[in-house]
Amino acid sequence: MLLVMSFLMKYSITGECLKDLLNLISLHCPPDNLLPRSISSFKKWFEDIKNPLKVHKYCAFCHMLLGEEDFVSGLCPNEVCNKFVSHESGISHFIELPIADQIVSFFQKPGFLKDIQNRFVRCKESESAIEDIYDGEVYRRLSGEGQILSSPHNLSLMWNTDGVQCFRSSNMTLWPLFFQINELPYAQRISPENMVLGGLWFGKSKPSIMSFTEPFVGSLQNLEKDGVFVTHPDGDFVSKVCVIGGSADLPARSLVLNTTQYNGKHGCCKCLQPGETCKVSANGHVHVFPFDGTDPDGPKRTHDGHVEDAGMAAEINKTCRGVKGPCFLMCLMYYNLVSGTCIDYMHGVLLGVTKLLLSLWFMPEHSKKPFSLSSKLSTMDARMKALRPPNVIKRLPRSIQEHLKHFKASELRSWLLYYSLPLLRDLQGEEYFQHYLLLVNAVFLLLQESVSEDDVGKADRLLQHFCCTFAALYGDRYMTCNVHQLLHLPDMVKDMGPLWVYSCFSFENANGRLLKMFNGTQKVDWQIIDGVNLLQNLPRFHDRFFRQDSEAADCLRIMEGHNIMKDRRLEDGVFLVGGFQKRNLSVDESLAVSEYMGHVTYSVFMLQQSKNWQVHLFFKKVLS
Repeated sequence: MLLVMSFLMKYSITGECLKDLLNLISLHCPPDNLLPRSISSFKKWFEDIKNPLKVHKYCAFCHMLLGEEDFVSGLCPNEVCNKFVSHESGISHFIELPIADQIVSFFQKPGFLKDIQNRFVRCKESESAIEDIYDGEVYRRLSGEGQILSSPHNLSLMWNTDGVQCFRSSNMTLWPLFFQINELPYAQRISPENMVLGGLWFGKSKPSIMSFTEPFVGSLQNLEKDGVFVTHPDGDFVSKVCVIGGSADLPARSLVLNTTQYNGKHGCCKCLQPGETCKVSANGHVHVFPFDGTDPDGPKRTHDGHVEDAGMAAEINKTCRGVKGPCFLMCLMYYNLVSGTCIDYMHGVLLGVTKLLLSLWFMPEHSKKPFSLSSKLSTMDARMKALRPPNVIKRLPRSIQEHLKHFKASELRSWLLYYSLPLLRDLQGEEYFQHYLLLVNAVFLLLQESVSEDDVGKADRLLQHFCCTFAALYGDRYMTCNVHQLLHLPDMVKDMGPLWVYSCFSFENANGRLLKMFNGTQKVDWQIIDGVNLLQNLPRFHDRFFRQDSEAADCLRIMEGHNIMKDRRLEDGVFLVGGFQKRNLSVDESLAVSEYMGHVTYSVFMLQQSKNWQVHLFFKKVLS
């Protein structure tokens, strides 16, 4: 049953296909087997592992939450709206999955309690370096003696929300509210089955964030103050949970914080630089953030200042320094609205600045500009197609001319960190190449597994130099909010850890999993809730049933998409991955190999010093 469900979730098969699969398996079993043949009886077997949920109904016209008394009167309680809500067309709903119940269920997973002690037992490469969220100022402040995160049973969360289009033929979107558990080791932290899904909004428009988050405020406050009682084989305890950070793209971040959009005055969430309007045509203009040499980072925002601005905006019914009004995060005791709200490098650096530069260099509309490389596009495409990256890079290089508009963030990451510098070296003018090198170097430093204080300082100087000269090279109109935000990345690393800690890659992966959890257009949100319940709860059943059955466990790992690879240890920290052939070498070949291995040994030593996992994996491929 568990293997069939894992198969179903991996391949998103239809109900008809599931029914045929059950019949096919049943034909291979003895006549009096216990395997259900109908979909209803199959799903009934899994009902006991579902989490409870709550349905919140709201007015479909103004998005105000509705109470029982509103259904009696049949009118929306909003006096401005006052529409009839007695009919189905006037009522919509979103679903809340109680966070406390999910936290309790996570503690029932085998090994979860041990895993969240990771921060106490991890081996750091350098005691003074920033190597995870635990080394950021925000976490260290809350984990001091007597603070909430000093207890080994307490947890902290990172929020994320974003819209996901469900169907190509309609504008229906999902808005999940995810929470990531920071105390888990990073690989487990970003796994979809270990994420908390707080709620799910399904509709034709963006959620009214105050209505959507209203049910969560009380539960999050209770988790901070009283926590949840956990019954555990190692002893019962109370676990308190607090939200300390959040990451999202610019539109979603503005929606949650209730602030001006990125293209408006005071659109930066980290500083008070207002920006200015730049005219781009007779009737067109954009909002830009010019580099201020006297104060590059701009006058910094503070948590208290943000709260005061929200109160003022609510009082005068007007935006105050970019803040439109209160947000649900203000109700939380441990959340800092400035240092806790993260800048996501996936959207800001990759899909923002990197894609902007590629467009400026290669799109034909900029062909007459001094920075344009459009005349060399065919050469670049030929070089891209000739690349043979190692298998740790999942997306192969694609033609810039044909696919640039559809480049994924992972492709832009590979371009920025691996491909671009050697490919551009002899194609781009020296001034532009050296300028681009500033960005690549700075982002690489801030993405390391171990970021030293010197690395942060160097990245800060590089990014200031990059932004300082950006307008002179490319024009004022491209000094967008994404370019401006580069100046805040070093402080972001100091506050919350390296850039990969709060990257949205993991949340985008979780969104992709949600899209595979429904078939057809009926009751999409309920289908997803069923899928999420199973995704979160199946691991403890897997451990119970497959602990003694290695063949079933291997089959399950294949279902879950984990490749079973055989490797061979060459020396400490270096493994041979993949197949290899043994053959006798000639004298000349042996001498060549001996000389080559001398260089390899030195390279292994240098790689072990750097502890860069991407380079390690690349090196494994070279050896194989």
